[in-house]
Amino acid sequence: YSLESYIRIKNPDYDFEPKEISNSILDTFYIYKVNSIAFEDSNFVAMILTCYYILCRVLGKEKVYGKTNVIYSLLFLALIVLTFSRSAYIGVIVFESLMFYQYSKRYRVLSIFSIVIAVIVFLYFLLDKIQSDGSFQSKFYIFDLFLNYIKVAPLFDVLTGVGFGNTFSYIGIGPHNIYIALFIETGLIGLILYLLIFIYIYIKYKFSRLIILPIMIMGLSFSPIALPYFYVALSWLMYLERKNGYFER
Repeated sequence: YSLESYIRIKNPDYDFEPKEISNSILDTFYIYKVNSIAFEDSNFVAMILTCYYILCRVLGKEKVYGKTNVIYSLLFLALIVLTFSRSAYIGVIVFESLMFYQYSKRYRVLSIFSIVIAVIVFLYFLLDKIQSDGSFQSKFYIFDLFLNYIKVAPLFDVLTGVGFGNTFSYIGIGPHNIYIALFIETGLIGLILYLLIFIYIYIKYKFSRLIILPIMIMGLSFSPIALPYFYVALSWLMYLERKNGYFER
């Protein structure tokens, strides 16, 4: 992934964005998000790196594998920054807030207050940028297409879905939202079953909350349905909790 970041940043794609997008966006980070040698763009890389980062941070906090995890955590964090994925940035912030909340019990009120202040400041400074951001506006456009799909789709398709990988065929664009993708491809029943699995794990395993919540929030902006690296990291955290005797039946 270090090699992927180096090649992607050394080869920016100035022709990637359409002319409708403002030049200010072209001149910032979008041109560095494509040309990935691993995936379609750096959002895929960011999702994987975020899972690795969360796993290393928790293992380090629990004193598993010693100081090595500190080095790996810093490396993964640096690579996440170089993906220019805002959903990953938000995921990391949410995770670190959860870590502070869980491991610093004396300062839980302070952590909640700090998160609220950070969100307010973040929204204040980015409001103007967001309004002119084609990527952000596309999320509303995709949601509008999703609502239009529900209005005309047969009841059977709404309940059971149209099959994996077919979202583009029905709304004409990639969903960039795991919940919309799951609804269209597996139906309302599939989406509910998917969420119930993670709700159960979230309640039973406290370590799982450190990765489920950030990744699920990232899924609002971008997340593929197939997440083997997420499932492996989640399983490892569940195993760690049982091994250390934190699990509550």
